[in-house]
Amino acid sequence: KSHECMMENEKPYRVIFLDVDGVIAIRGGSRQISPPGAPVPLDLECLERLANLVASVPRSRIVISSNWRTDKMGALPALLTAMQQTGTPAEMVIGCTSGGRRGSVAGGTYMGALGHRRLREILRWLEKDEDAAGVTQWVALDDLHLAKFAPTGERGSSWQGQRRWVRTEPSVGLTNDDCDLARRVLLGLPEEDGEDCFWCMHDDCVLESLECFATEAALKLHSERRHEV
Repeated sequence: KSHECMMENEKPYRVIFLDVDGVIAIRGGSRQISPPGAPVPLDLECLERLANLVASVPRSRIVISSNWRTDKMGALPALLTAMQQTGTPAEMVIGCTSGGRRGSVAGGTYMGALGHRRLREILRWLEKDEDAAGVTQWVALDDLHLAKFAPTGERGSSWQGQRRWVRTEPSVGLTNDDCDLARRVLLGLPEEDGEDCFWCMHDDCVLESLECFATEAALKLHSERRHEV
């Protein structure tokens, strides 16, 4: 883990759960990078967009949720190398989700089972990891439709239909629009079309005290919604 580099006074922080395939690794990209150990080439433009997203959101950090984290041929070091080469410092990556038992979904598909497992791993990290105590906002970048897999009654189920996830198009990868939406989620801002982001995972929200780009109007709306609960 690289969380040792994170000083206590840097918290609270915002987490990006990062999938790789279909997000920053796409087929047929015009500009690609293939560090030793990478199972498939990574897209330079998508990596650069990720770096810009991280740089534009104060106290943002990355947790790898992709299966690349478990590859024994060097996929994770290759990923970290590519991210550093395209502008995402190593200290921005604070860890990985951990894999659980590979259960199956009765009557479901492989992608459905993968989506369920991916979501469980993210929720488990938020519940169990020592770094999760400092998280105020989070978003998942994934080409799977994670929101529809949110289980009823578990922490995180309320983000079904709400914005805690940004689903990428697998053949295109991470776009500027995807990054704009992820940025708004991480900053706790309402979406441009008028729908609300899912504001905060803690009852005692600290958004007002963060040094971020949130506008006065957004904070006012956030305060009103807190009092409605």
